[in-house]
Amino acid sequence: MKNQTSLGLLAVSASLACATAGHAQGIDGLYQPSGASWSCSADQVGMDGGALSIQGDVLNGVENRCYLTSPRPDGAGTRYTAVCSAEGEEYREDLTLKPTANSLSLERDGSTVYWERCGAAQGASERQEAFALPTNGTWVYDFRQGFSESSTRDPSGNVISFSCNDFGEDGGLYVEIGGEPVSSGQVTFDVDGLTFPMTVWSDGGSINTECSVCAANYTALWEATAAGNLLTVRASDGRSAAFSLNGSRDALGDFPCLPSEDF
Repeated sequence: MKNQTSLGLLAVSASLACATAGHAQGIDGLYQPSGASWSCSADQVGMDGGALSIQGDVLNGVENRCYLTSPRPDGAGTRYTAVCSAEGEEYREDLTLKPTANSLSLERDGSTVYWERCGAAQGASERQEAFALPTNGTWVYDFRQGFSESSTRDPSGNVISFSCNDFGEDGGLYVEIGGEPVSSGQVTFDVDGLTFPMTVWSDGGSINTECSVCAANYTALWEATAAGNLLTVRASDGRSAAFSLNGSRDALGDFPCLPSEDF
């Protein structure tokens, strides 16, 4: 479980479960990963793209069920020993849950993922999309010190930048929302309705492309961005930004940069 890729980490983290405190913390209900568009259907709990749930002392994740034992205070949340089962195996991990009004954070092994409550998350997303009209300028291309950068920004401090070395390799991606690097954790890119889930490195801003799934998503996102009309970024903390793709083809070119193969 320790060597999951970034996409696997989302599934594993989304699959951990809490016991004894669902009612006490007021967190019973159906959830989906922050920024996702799952069905949120009660009859699809536990399915990838269906719904996550907390009911009493049980948390159902993606093909996984866990129970929380030994609850103890941990800052604004509660830390548990999660007793989990998946694919016929049982394992234990420490897990901290921190609820908010319409969301929940899950911390494990130094990583944090966020869940949004179904219904409330959908409504927030719709309201957010209604106001997230792109105000960025045309995409631009720049080359210096052996690296190219294809980027755009808007007056609100939202920035997205694809980078590549002069050999067409070591492809990178960097995002700022509101003038700050997007926080570490999960981030979802949406290009004209096509979604590309990625993970931000712990230092924030830079997207992880160093795993097989990460590399494939990065390449597909590059191609979609070059050919698309509208790109929306949704961070794990609930913030989002929308970018027009005007000029993206000229800035990015006809062929995607190859991501790092150091994995």
